[in-house]
Amino acid sequence: MSFHEHWYGVTYTFTCPQCHRISEEKAAVNSPTSDLVQLQQSINRHCPVCQECAASAVVGTEVTVLLVVATPQSLLENGYLAVPGIN
Repeated sequence: MSFHEHWYGVTYTFTCPQCHRISEEKAAVNSPTSDLVQLQQSINRHCPVCQECAASAVVGTEVTVLLVVATPQSLLENGYLAVPGIN
C-alpha cells in the first residue's frame, strides 16, 4: 500500500445476485488528491464481492457506496482492507 496524504474508508453494500444476502465490503483507499470526482471514478471501477458466497456484483446490481475521510490507523481499527487497483 502506498502512503498518500488523503485516506478514505469506502463501504460497498449490495444484495448479492447469487445468494440474495446483503453483503458489505470495506476498503481503505489512499489518494494523492482530494478531488472527489477523480476519487469517485476510481471507486466506481471496483466490483464488490459478496462476503458470504464470493460472487461478484453483476452489472445492474444496485450498490450503495459510503465514503468517509479517515486516518490509516482508524481504517485498520475499523476493519477496512486495502483493495489493489483503487488505492
